[in-house]
Amino acid sequence: MLLKIFLHLFLGYIFFERIQNTFSNAVIYRRDKTKVETLLCTSMVALYIAILLISFSNVYSPDYAFTGWALSGFLLWGLGFFYRRAAIRSMGKNWSIYRVPPSRLKGIITLGSFQYSRHPYYAASILELLSYAIMFKAALGAKLVLFVYLPLILIRALSEEKRLLQLFPTEYAAYKERTPMGFNIQAYLADLKPMNNVRQIIVASKKYGAWHIFRILRMNRAVQRYFRNYMITQCICALSKTGVLDVLMDEGELDIARYAKAKNLNFRILRLLCDYLYVVRILHKHVFNYALTGYGRKLMDDSRGVFDFIYAYAPIFENLDVLIKNEKKYGVDFDRRGEFVGRASAELADLFPFPVARFLLTKFRLARILDLGSGSGDFLIGFCKEPDVSGYGIDLSPEAVSYAQKKSQEAGLAEKARFIVGDIMKLKEFVPSDIQVDVITSMFVLHEFLSISETVVLNIFESIKKAFPDKYILICELTRCSLDRLYKTPSGVAEHHLFHNLSNQGLATSEEWRRLFEKANLELITEERLDLAEQSIFLLKPRQ
Repeated sequence: MLLKIFLHLFLGYIFFERIQNTFSNAVIYRRDKTKVETLLCTSMVALYIAILLISFSNVYSPDYAFTGWALSGFLLWGLGFFYRRAAIRSMGKNWSIYRVPPSRLKGIITLGSFQYSRHPYYAASILELLSYAIMFKAALGAKLVLFVYLPLILIRALSEEKRLLQLFPTEYAAYKERTPMGFNIQAYLADLKPMNNVRQIIVASKKYGAWHIFRILRMNRAVQRYFRNYMITQCICALSKTGVLDVLMDEGELDIARYAKAKNLNFRILRLLCDYLYVVRILHKHVFNYALTGYGRKLMDDSRGVFDFIYAYAPIFENLDVLIKNEKKYGVDFDRRGEFVGRASAELADLFPFPVARFLLTKFRLARILDLGSGSGDFLIGFCKEPDVSGYGIDLSPEAVSYAQKKSQEAGLAEKARFIVGDIMKLKEFVPSDIQVDVITSMFVLHEFLSISETVVLNIFESIKKAFPDKYILICELTRCSLDRLYKTPSGVAEHHLFHNLSNQGLATSEEWRRLFEKANLELITEERLDLAEQSIFLLKPRQ
C-alpha cells in the first residue's frame, strides 16, 4: 500500500514539474508559432504523457514489485531529470518547446551540458522515458520509446542542426565536429577529476609538523570563506553593472571578445573576471565563450538581488573609516546607488512579499491598482500579467518612470501597466479623475519617509484618503527587530539592519506600524508576516 501511495505521489510530481516547467516559460505564448509547429510540439508532449501513463499502468498489476530493476529505473530517472534541468539552465531564455525565432538566436550554445552533447535536453527526455519503462516493467513503454519517440526526436534534432548550420555555418560546423549527438563521457569524467593533495600534505607534515599544516589549512579555510566571497561578490557586481550578467542569464552564453568590442569594454579585465568565476565554478568556459554553470544559474536566479544590494550600498562601506572620523557625511559627500536599490528590492521581493501581496489582492478581488513609489515597476508589471488586472505606477523620478514604461512595453503590457511621474504627497492634484482604483499599494517605500519623521508618513496616508477615501491600502515593509533577537538568530536581517541604519533609513517594528495606522485612522484588515526576513504585509482600509 505504501509503495502504491509513493508511486502515485511520484507520478503527480512528474506531471506537476513538467507542466510548471513548460508553461512557466513565456516563449510558449508566442503568437508567431505556426500551426504545424504547434501540432508537432503538442504531439510530442502527448506521446510523452502516453508513454508515461502506459508504463505506470503496470503498477496496478497484482504481481508488480519494486525490485532492483525498479530501483535502477528510479536512479536513471534522477539522472535524466537533473540532466534535463541542466540543459534548460544552459539554454537560458533560448529554451522553448517550440523552435526559437531566428531573431532571438544570437549564437549557438556550446557550454554547460552542451559541452558533452549537442542535444542534452532530448537525451535527458529519452533517459526519463526509458526510466519509466524500466521502473514499472513496461515492455510496451520501452518499445514506444525506442521505435516511436526516439526516431521523432532524431528527426527533430537533425532538422534543428540543419537550421543552425544555415544560421551559423562556421561556428556550428566546428561545434558539431567536436561534440557528439549523444554524450561525451570521457570529457565529462575528465572535468570531474578531483585534485589529489593528500600526498603533498603527508610529505609537508613530515617536514614541518602536523600543527604547521593545520594552521595552513585553517588559513586556507578563512581565505575561502571571507576573501573568496568578497572577490566573487565584486566580480559579479562588475558583470552586473556592465550588462554581462544580463546577457549570460538571457542568452545562456556569451563571447566576451565580441561583447567587449561592441560595448567598448576592456577585454583583458573582463576576461580576468570571467576566468576567475570559471575557476570558482560559477562560469563554464570555452576559449572566449562563457556561460553560467548550474550552480551559477541557481545563484543568480535566487540571489542576484543580494549582489545588487551590495553594489547599491558599496559607497557606504567604502567610506566607513571617514564616517567614523566625521570627515564625510552620508547623503552629502556620497550616497547609495539608487538605481540598484530599486532593482535589488524588486528581485528579492519576488521571493516572498510580492507573491503574498498578489495573493491578498486576488483574495479580496482587488484588480485595479495604484502603486505608489513604483520604481522599476516590477510589482505592478508582474501582477498585471494576470487577466483582468491593470494599474498605474507613480514615482517622483522621471528616470524610474521611463525605465518602468520601457519594461512594461517589452512585456506587452503597456495598456495594462502604465506609469506616470507624480508626488505621492499630492495625489489629488495630479492623479487623473478617470483612473479607476480598487487598492493603493506601497512596496518598501514608506520607511524612506519614516526616516524624516512620522508626520510625513501620516501626511502620505492623508493624501491617499483624500484622493481615494474608501479604497483599500496594501503596504509591504521591512520591520525592525531588537539587537538581542538579531544575536540569537543572526540571519540576513542583521546585514539588512546594518546598511539601512548606516544610510539613515527609518525602520519600525510591527507594533509601531500598527500604532501609526491607528493615528492615521486606518483599520487593519489583515497582516502577513515572515519573521525570518522581518517583513510584514498590511492590508488596510480607511475607517468610516
